[in-house]
Amino acid sequence: MNKKIIAFALVLLIVMGGVFALPNYTPATALLQSTIGDSFSHGFLIGDSTAYQTGVTVSDNAFSVDPELKYGFTAKHSSAFKAQLSVTAFTKTGSGIVNIDTVTVGNENPAQWTDSSTKFDLLVYEGTDVNKTVKKDVKIVITPKAIDDNTPVGTYTATVTVSLVTVS
Repeated sequence: MNKKIIAFALVLLIVMGGVFALPNYTPATALLQSTIGDSFSHGFLIGDSTAYQTGVTVSDNAFSVDPELKYGFTAKHSSAFKAQLSVTAFTKTGSGIVNIDTVTVGNENPAQWTDSSTKFDLLVYEGTDVNKTVKKDVKIVITPKAIDDNTPVGTYTATVTVSLVTVS
């Protein structure tokens, strides 16, 4: 009798085992992908502000006090680059031009301005900076040529442009 009970229990266990078995399945998987992208912001810093402004107007009298600007950037980038400045002569609508004499970048000696195609190196995001977050800024002083009694009266405007150039 014991053998019959054991045999019956084994058959019952085998039959009932299928009821509690896990279903046939494929595991659920999730592939997580993310990109750490370049980041870049730049512009002029006005006063004590830390917010970059890409378009500013400086209305001081540039013919009495040399205009000063502060340019900067915060970057995390995958290649080296440099920021270059160019500036146009002061022009008055209709007639009147006052050329730029010099441009001073940081503590460097003033550099001669030839025309609006003259480029002045401002800041460099070096090869050693690549893929690191770097913040840099520099003071720029633009000195116009002296005006004389023959310079027409009116409002004069010069445009300062900062461009980025890849460096190796």
